[in-house]
Amino acid sequence: MSTASSIEREMLALINQERTSRGLEPLQLETRLNESSEDHSEWMLATDTFSHTGSGGSTATQRMEMAGFDFSGSWRSGENIAWQSERGAPGISDDVQQLHQNLMNSPGHRANILNPDFKYIGIGVETGDMQGFDAVMVTQNFATTDAAVMLDNGGTTPPTPTPPVEETPQPEEPVAEVPQPEEPVTETPDTDVTETEEPE
Repeated sequence: MSTASSIEREMLALINQERTSRGLEPLQLETRLNESSEDHSEWMLATDTFSHTGSGGSTATQRMEMAGFDFSGSWRSGENIAWQSERGAPGISDDVQQLHQNLMNSPGHRANILNPDFKYIGIGVETGDMQGFDAVMVTQNFATTDAAVMLDNGGTTPPTPTPPVEETPQPEEPVAEVPQPEEPVTETPDTDVTETEEPE
């Protein structure tokens, strides 16, 4: 389990500002989703890979489960990933704001951020080398479950019943573009990943 860093909380504030300004409930940080998000961002930087397919060929949902998140009953999961080269201002707050804006400008990623069915989020913001650039990498893992969750404040909430959700088709795997080495880069795949399951 992992608690969010101050920069990850800053990104959560940007996300929840978008949601509440549209009358949606704010997302709550969940420690196991945070762990899966951080691990995937670290893995992408370590392997110079930008993909929803992760370590060992894992899917986003599999990584959330491996971190201990329990999908039961009616559940839904989604993942956003994005990266950009650091912009040069001290710290990475400006980079996080730009990455958030890029995700909001992408219809599939925006849909995950504003999905009223999602209740929980994990955010992994990591820095490192990506394609020869000093990069800021972000993974956002979204989920809903009927199982108990571990909120970022260390508390456990009891399972909450949620209405069944519609099945969402699996989008195609994004194709990442190779940036030009002399310019700062920002990448956000053209598709997001969302999975749902109905109880039997």
